[in-house]
Amino acid sequence: MVMENLIQSLWVQWQRSLAAVAAVALSPDVVAGTFARLVDAYASPGRYYHTLEHIHQVLAIVQRFQDSATAPDLIKLAVWFHDVVYDATAKDNEQRSVDCARDWLQALHVPTRDLDTISRLIFSTQRHEPVIDTIDNQIFLDADLAILSAETPHYWQYAIAIRQEYAWMTEAQYRLGRRDVLEQFLQREFIYFTAPMRTTAETTARANLTAEIARLSNADGAFSPPWPNADCCGF
Repeated sequence: MVMENLIQSLWVQWQRSLAAVAAVALSPDVVAGTFARLVDAYASPGRYYHTLEHIHQVLAIVQRFQDSATAPDLIKLAVWFHDVVYDATAKDNEQRSVDCARDWLQALHVPTRDLDTISRLIFSTQRHEPVIDTIDNQIFLDADLAILSAETPHYWQYAIAIRQEYAWMTEAQYRLGRRDVLEQFLQREFIYFTAPMRTTAETTARANLTAEIARLSNADGAFSPPWPNADCCGF
């Protein structure tokens, strides 16, 4: 999607979710100012996968399943902030993203109980397991991991983008770390938590992960063209 169209689409979605949750009517300038800060955060240097396009894709999955959710706009706000702080060399991205979400959203008059829910959703991405046993947390995590079930060319574009975010790691370090993360997903009974994703995406996701592990285990399997180029080597 052309960046201008992407930002316009995200702007409309941001306004709708915020208006549905905020306790008071908000100043358009304040809403726009926070949106601009989010756009800047996701456009910061070093991001190749954790960008506005990722936010757009995750929001689209949430939209698809929102009729099953209890608080879809809280899920969407969690999506906006779950990677707002992203440093591939750091281990506290989730906590810092939660801190940012609470700070920025409190200023936008999002109620404390909703901030608590959003915080727990964001924290669930640390291990990609629900922190709260709710359908909303399941939808949120499945949307974030939907890329694992992408068609082959898109999956490899994702894999290359993650490698680019970990360019500071040696090839050997990256292969070992990334392979460990992917194998942990394969060891689960299910990668996805919602019934629709288990039905439509589980098999493809497992095939994609298996193929990437095989490539990471191959001494000649570098992530470079023509393989379209992940948080150690996370998501």
